[in-house]
Amino acid sequence: MAEADYRSFYQAIHENSRDRPDKKYLVSADDGVAISHGELFSATNRLSRFLGQMGLGANDRVMLLAGNGLAQAVAFLVVLRHGACVCTVNLEMNQRHLARIIRAVDPRLLVFEEGVGIEEIVADWTGEKVPLGAWRPGGGTGLFGEIADLDAADPGPPACGSDDHAVIFYTSGTDAAPKGVIYSHATLYHNTDAGARLMDVGEDDRVLEFRSCAWVSAQEIGLLRPLIRGATAVLARRFSRTRYLEWIRNHVVTIGACVPAGINMLLSEPVDLRGADLPSLRYITSSSAPLLSEDMKNFERHYGITVAQSFGASELGWVCGSNGADRKVGTVGRPAKHQHVEIVDEDGNPLPPGLVGEIRVTSATQRMAGYLLDDGAIDLAPPGPRMSGDLGFLDAGGYLTITGRARDVIIRGGVNIAPLEIDGVLAEHHNVAEACTIGVPDQIYGEAVVSYVVATPGAAPTERALHDHCAARLAAAKVPTQVIFRDALPRNDRGKLDRNVLRAEWIGPD
Repeated sequence: MAEADYRSFYQAIHENSRDRPDKKYLVSADDGVAISHGELFSATNRLSRFLGQMGLGANDRVMLLAGNGLAQAVAFLVVLRHGACVCTVNLEMNQRHLARIIRAVDPRLLVFEEGVGIEEIVADWTGEKVPLGAWRPGGGTGLFGEIADLDAADPGPPACGSDDHAVIFYTSGTDAAPKGVIYSHATLYHNTDAGARLMDVGEDDRVLEFRSCAWVSAQEIGLLRPLIRGATAVLARRFSRTRYLEWIRNHVVTIGACVPAGINMLLSEPVDLRGADLPSLRYITSSSAPLLSEDMKNFERHYGITVAQSFGASELGWVCGSNGADRKVGTVGRPAKHQHVEIVDEDGNPLPPGLVGEIRVTSATQRMAGYLLDDGAIDLAPPGPRMSGDLGFLDAGGYLTITGRARDVIIRGGVNIAPLEIDGVLAEHHNVAEACTIGVPDQIYGEAVVSYVVATPGAAPTERALHDHCAARLAAAKVPTQVIFRDALPRNDRGKLDRNVLRAEWIGPD
């Protein structure tokens, strides 16, 4: 378990308070309210005493139902500092599943944000609960009002071990019920540390995050990497096309977390700021979904801002990544520390560099502990390698390129076709803003290739023009048999193009 490398989050909070007490740990991008490393230590000490008075210890669960914000971040961190397990759910995406999820988690304490539309669900929960409220130095409202009179001195290290549960976070649940994924304290730390190494996060960095901190990727990039490096986090409630680059400028951000949807919004409706106006910025990240190489190049040409892609999965942890200095266009970077990445054929045999197969990942330190089931039981993850469900290839330098999802592969006349390749070729056309390709039933070939396209503003490409464009660049079997124009393409809650919606539309009702 690489215990020699392990550090508890309590240690990070304590050491930052000792070494840099007045330095800002977290700044709200929306209103500028901030908490220092020293104030974080005091607040989490008080909150740890509060949890201790309730009798909470290792593996006891605190459910945190809140959107991004300073109070939410402090509440999240105190559960880790105390050594219990914090459970998070994205309220916008999983609200219809929320009552079921609460029953499965069965938390010792439920902490909830008021005014976000979950009042009835919270009222139905008969266990201990408290509104989150707002943090202020020495106290605040809601949960923070409960601790105002408690001692801010260090009550001591957490009672948990490295293999005890740290987080349970729920996946998107776009085409099925969301799953509760469990990480131990060691897994959460090793993922955070490995990602910080890949992204080259240091003490002087200021990291901007806007993605929901109910998801582990945002927890690690936005909250925990700055914490373990003694850096500063800048947290926004949600993405804003008009304010994203302003936040970077105004808060002297050095690394900005982003997603392909945000990058494409900034491309389709540009703002006035450019990289030259943001001297502190080293690069922005792109994760959570594939970013087409052409979109990446167009963004960098237009804004003069470097983009670095990364790749991970809830079950696998942080798999690959890069930073502004070592990134390679079209790839998601190189494998993280303690991650063994292979490309294998249908029989599980490793393939040499350059050949496409399914991505298989093996790690003793960065994979999930298991799933929390609806009945409260835990389905433990077996040891050993795990298939990612993605297709890709490694180059001679160890960089990973993702070519698509294994389940999205189009099989036409026995030929395997990656939709992402066709999307990329279509995106190279100057009149195409976005494309999404699917396989549809075909009586002769099994599947036919159909592409949905959003034109660039003011453009009116024809189906024939795009067919000819693809025919000049792709094998005949990969050329779309039909191009369908749309004003917008469906996306899931993570910003990924949702091919399932398009397939369902094509097939229609049974």
